[in-house]
Amino acid sequence: MTPAQRRDLAVRRLAALRLPIREYPDVSRPVVGISTFYRGANAAVIESRVTQALEDEVAGIEGVEKLTSSSRDEFSRITVEFSFDRDLDSAANDVRERISRAAGRLPPEANAPQVTKVEEPTN
Repeated sequence: MTPAQRRDLAVRRLAALRLPIREYPDVSRPVVGISTFYRGANAAVIESRVTQALEDEVAGIEGVEKLTSSSRDEFSRITVEFSFDRDLDSAANDVRERISRAAGRLPPEANAPQVTKVEEPTN
């Protein structure tokens, strides 16, 4: 290898290390959260009358990969993870639609469930 070729190779390596990567593929799974407050209700009531009713409704949405929930005194939290090919806005709209169907089965004293899109932190 000639000195000019070595220099050219060194410049290419240095340039490759210093070039910023501007576009990273979006590999985060679409996630939607559902939070419901029910003042005065214990965890067992939250589980049976709020969390289960909402889980039953959202479980049938297209593209649901994983459904996790927690019920504690006065609060229910459900996390719905969708397949990678699912659009987050569309998934959130489907969750809102299904939650509105379940509203009649929830205790009237419970606050309306809040649906949020969970954004993955970017590095």
